[in-house]
Parts: sequence; structure tokens; C-alpha cells
Amino acid sequence: MELIIKMEFLAPHYDVVFKTIFGKDHIPVLVDFLKSVLDLPDDEYQGIHLEDPHLLPHFPDGKLGIVDLRAKTKSGIIISVELQYTSQPAIIKRVVFYNSKLLTDQIVSGEGFGKINRAIIIL
Repeated sequence: MELIIKMEFLAPHYDVVFKTIFGKDHIPVLVDFLKSVLDLPDDEYQGIHLEDPHLLPHFPDGKLGIVDLRAKTKSGIIISVELQYTSQPAIIKRVVFYNSKLLTDQIVSGEGFGKINRAIIIL
């Protein structure tokens, strides 16, 4: 009796697959991807780490944002990677919202604006 195994692969646009490919267990893959699309010095990626993808609201009835992937580089640059499989009519507004949260979440009341690092979204 011959055993035939048919393997099917999940597409990377599924959240679980995307997060597995670029997740905490595959930081070198993430770094290679970022280096291929961003013009940052190589040493910027040393010690890159993933952060919580939840962009919490500042008010009880505020809007929650959840990015696909959020990382921080050596010097504090915040990078968000978003994967969209289908057309989203409000995607530009959503990206502006996410970028605003990535910036404003870096400081609290009383801190200077100079503390804010660059935020990059790859869509």
C-alpha cells in the first residue's frame, strides 16, 4: 500500500501565517524584508524587537487599532507592516489613524515633542 500525502499551504495573507512568517521566532526573515523595502542603516536593525500590535484608545469610547505587525528599531523608529488582501475603501484613512497613534503613543502629558521618533507604515 502506497501512502500519498498531499500538502496544502496556507497563503501568507492569512493573519496566522503572516505572523508566523514575520513573528518573534523569525526576526531574521522580518529584518531581511525590512532591509529590502526601507532605506535605513544596517545597524538600525540590530536588536529590533516586536511590540504589542494593539493601538489602545486614549478615551473610554475611543477607537482601538490593531496593526498586523509593529516593531521598534535600535534607535526607536516604529515600523508597522500591514497586509491587505482585498480592496479597502477607507484604507488611507485607516493608515493615517494608525500612523497618528504610532506617533502620539510615544509621549505623555508633560513630555517634549522631541522625544517622538519616526514612524513608518509599510502597506
